[in-house]
Parts: sequence; C-alpha cells; structure tokens
Amino acid sequence: MSRCFYLLLIAASVFWCWNAPGDEAPAPAAKPAPRSEHTRIRTGVIVKAEFTSSRPDADPKSPVAKKSSPAWAVLTIALDPGRAASIFDYVLQKDGTEYPCLDLADGEDRFEGKLRNYSSVEGKKCRMAFAIPSANGEYEIVFKLIPEKGSPAKVKNK
Repeated sequence: MSRCFYLLLIAASVFWCWNAPGDEAPAPAAKPAPRSEHTRIRTGVIVKAEFTSSRPDADPKSPVAKKSSPAWAVLTIALDPGRAASIFDYVLQKDGTEYPCLDLADGEDRFEGKLRNYSSVEGKKCRMAFAIPSANGEYEIVFKLIPEKGSPAKVKNK
C-alpha cells in the first residue's frame, strides 16, 4: 500500500513540476496590424475621396441630378465582405452642419437613384455622393444609424 502511495506522490510531483507556473514558453509578441493610408469606417475603407465643383454623372431620376450645389463629394468605399451601405448610414459634417448622402452607385457606374442599399461581396466597391458647400477644407464622415457609436473619421480634399 505504501508503494502505491509513494508512486502516486512521485507521479503527482512530476506532473506538477512539468506544468509549474512560470515555466511556460513566452508567448510571441502580437504583431500590430499594418497601418493603411486609407480611412476606415464602420462598413469598410474609404479608398478615394473626390471633392469637385462639377456634378457627378447621374441619371435624371437620381437625387444627384435634381440637386443644385456649388460642390460635390464622392467617396469610393471598399466594403468589408458581407457588409452593406445605404444612403441613410452616413453624413458628411463640417462646422456642425450635416450633408446627407444623396445616392449610391456600384463601382464606377453612374448614379441612378434606384440603388438604395448595396450588399457587398469580396472586392466590391460603391460610391456615395454628397452635395456640399465647398470642395475645400476638411469634412468628417459620421455614422448615423447608432448615435454616438465610434468617432467620426476625417475626410479632406487632397
């Protein structure tokens, strides 16, 4: 009986020493995610921001064609896989004034006024059109569906 007890005691001490605290190999340091030059927003990444005084190409039924504005902002967004964007998701903001998204377009297509929601697949891009007072300066893109969720991202004319 005592042999079994000693054998069990030795086995337990070997097991305890084998898994002793502090003997673990150090975990490899986590690599920080590579920093992108593009602005990240909730639904994806803004890959291009165009600020111009000329109206974007639009179908006559589009709100873009019906709106008069001294300047326009067109943001090209590479949507994350499985994400969607609608005209109600974002506004551009400057000096406390909000400028709503008027229309969406698929990739480089013209604004048609009927595309209100864009579902993404891998590698798809959409464009958002905003009527703004000036093509100069810096604007913030603000996610409107969940108030005060996250901070606005800066978008400016380059």
